Amino acid sequence: MNIQLLLDNKKGEIFDISELTSEVTWKTKRKDKPSSLDFEILKDKQITITNGDVISFKVDNNPVFYGYAFENGGSKNPITKVTAYDQLRYLLFNDTYVFKNKKASQILIQIAKDIGLRVGTIEDTGYVIPQLLEDDKKLLDIIYSSLEKTLMNNKRTYTLYDDFGYLNLKNINNMKQPVVISDDSNLGDYDWKNSIDSDTYNRVKIVRDNKDTKGRDVYIAQDSRNIARWGRLQYFKKVDEKMNKAQIQEMVNAALKLKNRETKTLKLKDVISTDIAADLKLRAGSGVYVDIKEKGIKQYYLIEEATHKFSKGQLVMDFDLKVV
Repeated sequence: MNIQLLLDNKKGEIFDISELTSEVTWKTKRKDKPSSLDFEILKDKQITITNGDVISFKVDNNPVFYGYAFENGGSKNPITKVTAYDQLRYLLFNDTYVFKNKKASQILIQIAKDIGLRVGTIEDTGYVIPQLLEDDKKLLDIIYSSLEKTLMNNKRTYTLYDDFGYLNLKNINNMKQPVVISDDSNLGDYDWKNSIDSDTYNRVKIVRDNKDTKGRDVYIAQDSRNIARWGRLQYFKKVDEKMNKAQIQEMVNAALKLKNRETKTLKLKDVISTDIAADLKLRAGSGVYVDIKEKGIKQYYLIEEATHKFSKGQLVMDFDLKVV
């Protein structure tokens, strides 16, 4: 395994700092955070790392990370610690946006254009959102709000991520990887959990203000059988009054179908890479097939979080997975 870690100080100088580091950690999360690259380098009189410098990382010539230094520090010892983030980091400031009759994919493209972010593959999200008003919200949250509305209406889950300096948006069904993680070969350890304590609902209630009646229209869908099993777990949402009855009823039914089930999660630890190029594609938002004979698990999981550790010529990975 050959790594290439480059530093661009934006002054026309590019330094190869691969030989100055012994371990690099790349972390990705499906929602809420940019990907990060953490590493330590030996201090060098010829090289100074400044926040804002461009950091790029490749493994066996496979592009892994392109981002910017946001933290650097150290102590008396000759080591400097660096944390870099990809360009999703620039979506973490607040602003106000109003969109009418726009798809989530169009909203993403508009916001990226407004703040000067580079865009790669943006898949058409399909659903047209009648209105989206977000005041004093993080730009990333505004984008995720539009993706959540899309999920509730067409049952499609999309992943937003940075691919070596370009924003991508893809349906998770288009991000399934052929890699198999198995307790027979590359899996070190695992933890599993089935829960109804988070994001599980067996009753959906959606309301819409009605100017004509000066009241509220109420739409409800529920699973009486699961209410008897788990107790009433209600999901409540107020929607825009411009949505019509058919749209709201479709949303109610879709929400119940999505959330009326246990949340099944799986943590995989110390997964040893057997194919570097393939395993680098196992980033948050991708799908991976898991085979654990002891638990009778043989299925695809969605990667919620992934950690890739590159050290001593080896790649070791940890994953937080979820059934979708």
